[in-house]
Amino acid sequence: MILNAFLPPAAAMLNRGIRNSADAAGLCAELAGRSLVTRIDGLPSGSWAMRISAAEGHLEILPEGPESVEPADASISGTPMELRRLMFSDREAPIRSGRVSFSGDIEIAERFRGLIMAARPDLERRLAEWVGEPAAFQLANLARDAREWALDSA
Repeated sequence: MILNAFLPPAAAMLNRGIRNSADAAGLCAELAGRSLVTRIDGLPSGSWAMRISAAEGHLEILPEGPESVEPADASISGTPMELRRLMFSDREAPIRSGRVSFSGDIEIAERFRGLIMAARPDLERRLAEWVGEPAAFQLANLARDAREWALDSA
């Protein structure tokens, strides 16, 4: 599936963030040896899943197939919009509505969420290096407004 092509760059981006953030590095060390499987439902091609595994100082992100023999410490599944909402805005609503499902250790899933949030890049700062701070600020506001509109429309 085409989504598999995005996993190595995503892992590289998050691992760069882990190296640059003491908070992210600490969370990664706490999660070493643990894994989270995320299944995305409602795609045109059906469902797709990935496994995020924490090792000492870095994350591994690989496609998760039906042949996987080692169970994950936590699993989460939902539509792309609901998983995005769970990750970045209203964490409670998708759970209350039943549009996102969990299995395994929910605390591990929450700690992976915290690690990803701590390791994600500051895109506005990186954009400012190219176009300057005022333009980066305006573009970031536009992107935030578009995201909120998309969430409100869903």
